[in-house]
Amino acid sequence: MKKAPTEVSLTPNPTMAEKLYAERIYAGDVPMPGDADPSFTWGWGVCKALAELKKQATSAVSTPSEGRDLANQILGQAQALTAAAGLLRTFGVSKLAFVKETKGYKHLAGQVSPNGTEFDGTWEGYCAMLGMSVDKVDADIANLRAFGEEALDSMSRMGIGYRDLAQYRRLPDDEKTALIEAARTGDKDTLLDLAESMMVKHSAEKEALTARTAELEEEAQRLHRREANYEAEIERATLQIKNLTSGKKKLTDFSFRTEEVREECMALGKGVEVHLQGLKTLFESVVTTGAIDTEYSLQIEQVWVAAHIAAAKALDLIEYMHGQSAGRGLPDRILSQHCLTPAEAEKWLHDAPLIANAYEGAKAAREAQREAQKPKTAGRPKGSQNKPKA
Repeated sequence: MKKAPTEVSLTPNPTMAEKLYAERIYAGDVPMPGDADPSFTWGWGVCKALAELKKQATSAVSTPSEGRDLANQILGQAQALTAAAGLLRTFGVSKLAFVKETKGYKHLAGQVSPNGTEFDGTWEGYCAMLGMSVDKVDADIANLRAFGEEALDSMSRMGIGYRDLAQYRRLPDDEKTALIEAARTGDKDTLLDLAESMMVKHSAEKEALTARTAELEEEAQRLHRREANYEAEIERATLQIKNLTSGKKKLTDFSFRTEEVREECMALGKGVEVHLQGLKTLFESVVTTGAIDTEYSLQIEQVWVAAHIAAAKALDLIEYMHGQSAGRGLPDRILSQHCLTPAEAEKWLHDAPLIANAYEGAKAAREAQREAQKPKTAGRPKGSQNKPKA
């Protein structure tokens, strides 16, 4: 570790950058650099700034009444001023920051303001006694710590508002330091151009990160569906192996052909069920989110027509089957022989998720294809034949 000089009074005053770096070291935000650190050159300015910070801390501890006296002084002056802006101009944000850090305001608990309000000893109450918003004071203190008094004063003269300063505070340290240096020049255009370029860069990075997050979430959902499919297939294969190793050739006392027809009917019926449920889900989605769409009615009609077409095709099939099976005594209700046997039911518990997952997978593929065909920027989709006439 490099040793700090023992005498700092003969050194020049530290620069703003050296003060900021010393504050970060003192606050523990960055470690004290060692001899082998190639990124740090020990400066007398940083050393002196650190010594001053330690001296202030020692003074605050050894004379706790200092914070109390300053808090009382500010409070008395505030009662003589009519605007919070006048208070800040008189004392500056740095003194309010000192009062907050030393908690000197706590010693004033019980004092009564001119309007009869008793001070409760809290920071919020102290700000209220000063006639100021605690959010504004905290924002001023945060801006002071982030940019330093000189740069902050320059930005204030340029008319930089609280919203912009809050955005600047969230920038990385190197970009924040660049803004501070730009502010010290006093050139507003240079500062705004630099800040805008930084914001545009971070906005693009945020958009890219959001898009990537959405892609990863969609991929995770696809993998989850695929995993569910694999698990169902494994369980089905396990059941088949169990049946084969146990010497069973059939699940029921029915013929092989009857077992095949029963199994296929269950699969086709499940397919019809998931597609009808898909129509219902689509209808509910249109009803819930489509009210603000100018083509809301057309969307409702489209789902309505699709449901009627499905019902009409089902009725046509029933009529066709009835005509082809005339005289065969088709049942008008489900009988016991139409129900699954225990072995068939056990097998169906493994087969049904495969059908549902296949539907969800096809649905996700359609959604992905539609998303890929959307234009990324203003204009026609790629491959569109709807080109303007020459």
